Amino acid sequence: MIIKSVSIERFRAFEDVTIPLGNKVTAIAGQNGTQKTTLLGIIAQPFSLRQDNNPLFGQKTIDGHSFESHFQDKFKFSEPFDKVGEHKFSLALYPGFYTNDNYEGESISGKEKGRNERVRIWHKDRSRGSGYIQCPVIFLSLKRLTPIGEEKLHLDHTISLSKEEIELFHEWHNNVLSIDDDFSDVANIKSLYKNTLAPIADYYAPSAISAGQDNIGKVVMAILSFRRLYEKFGDKSYKGGLLLIDELDSTLFPSAQEKLIQLLFHAATKYKIQVFFTTHSLTALRCMFEPKYTRDGKVVYLAKKSRKVVLVPDVDLDTILHNLNLTVRPKTKTSARKIRVYTEDSEAKLFARYLLKKYSPYTDWLNVSLGCDNYLELIKKKVPEFRNNIIILDGDATNTTSSPNNVLYLPKPSQSPEQLFYTFLKSLPDTDAFWDKIGGYTKQICFKDHSKTPTNREQYKKWFNAQKSNWGRAGEKLFQYWEKHSTESIKLATDFRNLFRDIYFFLTKIEIPDASKAK
Repeated sequence: MIIKSVSIERFRAFEDVTIPLGNKVTAIAGQNGTQKTTLLGIIAQPFSLRQDNNPLFGQKTIDGHSFESHFQDKFKFSEPFDKVGEHKFSLALYPGFYTNDNYEGESISGKEKGRNERVRIWHKDRSRGSGYIQCPVIFLSLKRLTPIGEEKLHLDHTISLSKEEIELFHEWHNNVLSIDDDFSDVANIKSLYKNTLAPIADYYAPSAISAGQDNIGKVVMAILSFRRLYEKFGDKSYKGGLLLIDELDSTLFPSAQEKLIQLLFHAATKYKIQVFFTTHSLTALRCMFEPKYTRDGKVVYLAKKSRKVVLVPDVDLDTILHNLNLTVRPKTKTSARKIRVYTEDSEAKLFARYLLKKYSPYTDWLNVSLGCDNYLELIKKKVPEFRNNIIILDGDATNTTSSPNNVLYLPKPSQSPEQLFYTFLKSLPDTDAFWDKIGGYTKQICFKDHSKTPTNREQYKKWFNAQKSNWGRAGEKLFQYWEKHSTESIKLATDFRNLFRDIYFFLTKIEIPDASKAK
């Protein structure tokens, strides 16, 4: 996580707009002419690795380039319309990437920085060292999509990939394209506009790869370049990087687009990359709205009104589909539809029902108790009941971006509900206000038979079920006190409810109100 949001005072057709960004992956969408690539350029422009006191100074990408984006790849300024001083924007940053948490950029005369270009983008502060945010960035422009058949190509044998890098290239390349090609090595293909990785196989030449393979090769090379920084410098010196991709979906069939987005989320998590891409693809946008991606991903949708580009706030997939297809969204009256909800056990059900109390008109709770692996196996075997309804797993189950779209995980990571509340109550001093909320109930009573921390799941369950009658109707006094106890627990509960809404919509195509606004 590097950039929180972009605020544009004015920049071509942008005027007084603030755009929130995803923690890990942001898709920028809109009809033609809505300045998607311009926004991509604004995000990339302030970043580079030009200060020689930075530990990453001098590091190169796999194909030998600096970790910076070229002005001409992002902006094509025209003299009559792009004038000095008419481009002003700011980036809100997470702490640790800049001298403060806000970067302000504006257009200046190129001559001011000793360049021939009439207009340049620079920091508002002209003092030495303030020009660029020291952070690695890779910007993949549309040049990468120049057809291989129209290029004079040659193989660069100076690039050397490690065995692990070759294996990762093989894995990611084949997985995204859903092929099982065997190849012995990886080649670097270079031309005037192109620099990409291609598989070396015994039945076709690297120069004969498809446009889709060419596109994937470039994206994978970028990810592997960030991986090298992560592996070499670790968390101490490498704080993260930015990967920006114009027209991500070009040359890729729908399934490949979905799998590429899955790879981007994986890489963003593992190698601390914040990814931004533009797209017109309905497939890619549907993918970004899948519940497993909505927590760390975001869709920014731009529209043009009265020659100004505006952000469509709180946009949903249906609105985007109708806007891109130029169709009218039908006015339909939706009513509550109950969806069946499964949990691992009665303890999880008790906690989940509290969290989703305001959504009771939409939920039908089943008295079925199965383990995490059982549910996932039933989903994998495509049993309709367990694919078309909501499965809530404990917080100690493995939560990954490859989890099924109808699976929701209870707060808190790495803890079952019983362990969560044992740990929570154990942490409260005996003078805490919680004990006064329940007449006669004390910390001593709570742990009288469990003074020692349980060593297995059954002991936690035994304690939970022995105490739950003291916590109010359906445990509500405890659950409510836990939720309001800290900003972390408030966020955990809110994220859980929002993800439930996303999954409900994904399964039913019916929007339900935000619980925080429900009466």
